[in-house]
Amino acid sequence: MKKIFLLTIMLFFAVNAGFAERVSVQVGEYSAGRSVRVSASYSEGNFTNLSITIEAEPRRILRDGGRTRVFSSTIFVSRDIESFRDFLLQVKERQIEWMEIARENRLDRMRREMDFVSPPISFSWGSMQDIQLQSHRVELQPVFVWTGGRRGTASVEMIGMLEVSWRHGMQVVQGSYPAMPRTWTLSTVAQINNLLALLEPERIRTALEAEIRTRTEREDAQREVDNLFR
Repeated sequence: MKKIFLLTIMLFFAVNAGFAERVSVQVGEYSAGRSVRVSASYSEGNFTNLSITIEAEPRRILRDGGRTRVFSSTIFVSRDIESFRDFLLQVKERQIEWMEIARENRLDRMRREMDFVSPPISFSWGSMQDIQLQSHRVELQPVFVWTGGRRGTASVEMIGMLEVSWRHGMQVVQGSYPAMPRTWTLSTVAQINNLLALLEPERIRTALEAEIRTRTEREDAQREVDNLFR
């Protein structure tokens, strides 16, 4: 087995020709109803092929007669996770800086694009039952939004241009529609801090290792039950 270090996320990386078990676990929520999940392949104590799924909005369930539609919006990061964290840190620093400027100058309203974008990520929004907006390599444009004067509030809107597709049963139809903007809003600096904490490499590894232990304990318990009936 060949071993290398994946420096960008500071997690031990291994390439194994044998079977690798896929592990997925929720790391936590960065705001109410918006969670971070991590997935990785696991083999012989090592995690590979790491990916992060961030809920951009809380899930919504809409019922229309006998029809149920689940709307979700997710950010998916499968490479350069450390670069994505660096992007969030840059957004946070710029938000704090511009908040001070807005307060000191008693601005009532301010809306301004930041002069950088995210590394390429996947962004999807919609219902698995019908319409979906998605892009697999979108760069998010952060926009600072200030309202309310000296005691106002600041948020950051992450805007991505997504392609439109329709789902009919199991078939996905790509329509000839122009790309549409969708927004991922981080309402406070605290939300960004919470998200950064959940994306810490050690926090991710701890969550994955806990899931492996739990899964192993469940399998051991099931084997004991099975043995009773042999």
